[in-house]
Amino acid sequence: GRSLACQRTIWHLDKVGEAEANHAADLLAEFVGADYTLGIECMSWEQLAEIEKAGVSVESHTVNHPKLTRVEQSQALAELVDSKAMIEQRLNKRVSAICYPGGHFDGRVTKLAQEAGYRLGLTTNFAFCRPGRAGELFTLPRFDMRGEDRALAERYLASLVIRY
Repeated sequence: GRSLACQRTIWHLDKVGEAEANHAADLLAEFVGADYTLGIECMSWEQLAEIEKAGVSVESHTVNHPKLTRVEQSQALAELVDSKAMIEQRLNKRVSAICYPGGHFDGRVTKLAQEAGYRLGLTTNFAFCRPGRAGELFTLPRFDMRGEDRALAERYLASLVIRY
C-alpha cells in the first residue's frame, strides 16, 4: 500500500520539472500535515562503514541528489566531485561508481562523471549486465534489490533469474 504509493509518487515527480515537483511535495506535506519525505531515511556514516566492512560497496549518488541533466555543468561536476571526495574521506576507500539520481543522465553527464574520476556509471534502466558492455561502462543497467531478510532477497533474485 504505502510503499507502492511512495514508489509511484517518486516515479511521477521524477518526470516533471523541479518547480512542479516542489509544488506537489508542498501540497502533499500540507495534505498529510507533515514534511513530505517519500519515506526516505539516509544512513549514518557509521552504518555506511558497517555495511562496507560487511562487503557491500558504498559508492556515490551525489551530495544533494539533483537531476544532473537539469543543472548547470559546474553544479553537476561539483555534485560528482564532492560526493566522491566525501565518501572517500569518511570511509577511507576509493569510490569508483556513480548511480545517477533519478536515472537522469546524458552524454554530458557521463563525460562529467569520467572527468570526476569515476570508472563506471549506473542507470535506473532495469536489466542484468551482459558480457561485452565494456564500451558502455557509464550507462550500466541495474535492478533494485528487494527483500527484508536474506531469504526474501534470495527469493527475489531467483524470480529475476527465472523471468529474465
